[in-house]
Amino acid sequence: MNTLANLRDVAAGLPHGAMREGVLLRSEAPIDGDVPPSTIAWPPRTVIDLRHPLELELAHPLASSDTVVHAATLLEPSQPAPEGPGSREKLRGFYASLLEPPVSTRLAGIVEIVATAPDPILIHCLAGKDRTGVVVALVLRLIGIERDDVFDEYLKTNDRATNLLARMRMHYARIDGHRAPARDISTESIKAPRELIVHIVDHWDAYDGGTLGWYLDNGGTAEIAELLSERLLPQGSSRG
Repeated sequence: MNTLANLRDVAAGLPHGAMREGVLLRSEAPIDGDVPPSTIAWPPRTVIDLRHPLELELAHPLASSDTVVHAATLLEPSQPAPEGPGSREKLRGFYASLLEPPVSTRLAGIVEIVATAPDPILIHCLAGKDRTGVVVALVLRLIGIERDDVFDEYLKTNDRATNLLARMRMHYARIDGHRAPARDISTESIKAPRELIVHIVDHWDAYDGGTLGWYLDNGGTAEIAELLSERLLPQGSSRG
């Protein structure tokens, strides 16, 4: 019986009342046979799958007449799939690539899905820590969530690293076509790196106009940013 190790309601990882609960979820990649959670809005009506095409299985396990899956890879489809959780140096280069076109414009497109598609919305990649973490951080900063709260939410993956490692070994076995773990991964390699998300948020904050200015200059629109806030902020709140 499988359970999602890194599944969480994003709002639950923020100060109480900072964001509406039951709207935005994040996790690692689902697997056929996962047991639906009892405490989280499920199933999602929209899934944003950030995986590279070579990380995909034949069909998404959550795809149905009630759930629409959006393929939204942040990696170049023509490039090889990630080999697994990389070194900090490799991750640093990947995180930096998220700040520039063409990937930055893909991020803006994902924000539009979060702002307009039916909820609950689930965002996931393979482990649900790097690609998913940056997308969620962008959404949170756009609606005015404080930096430290964004970091705290991002780092909650590390509380789940042991169980997430087992899930990643299952995924790699399925992708590689055999049962034995094929990748050199460890609990430490699965953990979310605080210094890299801080670098990303620092870049957004230092941009002319802050995160919103960066988003607008990379393909976003003020209308979508407003819709995002209306969807995610509690009634009567406004973007900071």
